[in-house]
Amino acid sequence: MMLAQSPSMIGATKWVHDGSWGTKGLYPLQSRVWGKRVGILGLGRIGFEVAKRLAGFNLNIAYSDVSAMSYAPDWTFTPDKISLAEHADFLFVTLASSANTHHIVGVEALDALGPDGMVINISRATNIEEKALLTALENKTVGFAALDVFEGESTLNPRFLALDNVMVQPHHAYGTY
Repeated sequence: MMLAQSPSMIGATKWVHDGSWGTKGLYPLQSRVWGKRVGILGLGRIGFEVAKRLAGFNLNIAYSDVSAMSYAPDWTFTPDKISLAEHADFLFVTLASSANTHHIVGVEALDALGPDGMVINISRATNIEEKALLTALENKTVGFAALDVFEGESTLNPRFLALDNVMVQPHHAYGTY
């Protein structure tokens, strides 16, 4: 989702399909991925696999978890979610769902991520305060969200569908052959 959205591949595809390329010219340049800063909230099994793949893009990787992980010596441990969000251009949420992680990404973390930041939730919907995220996306206090999970899925909050700064996927994360 990060690789598709950062250069706006979906937007560029729509640009070609709707004839804008022919009438308006080239699609506006977007953001690169290489060399950016990533924050991974939860460096368990899935977070670790995400980080390994992101390392190939020469990204500055930081993570937050209950403690520093001995298996991640090349990445920066950040003890709290706010510092992690401040660090990140891309904030990946890869936590298990629990009472301790319920709405762990709320207004404060979204504000720390900022208007150029992208939040990517591939964990559980309950880990993100969905109403706060929708408000941040609508107000452009967060630049973009890429989401694979939603509260009340498969029925999405219709506010998501009105936004051009969100990528929605039908909860199929690793669903491949």
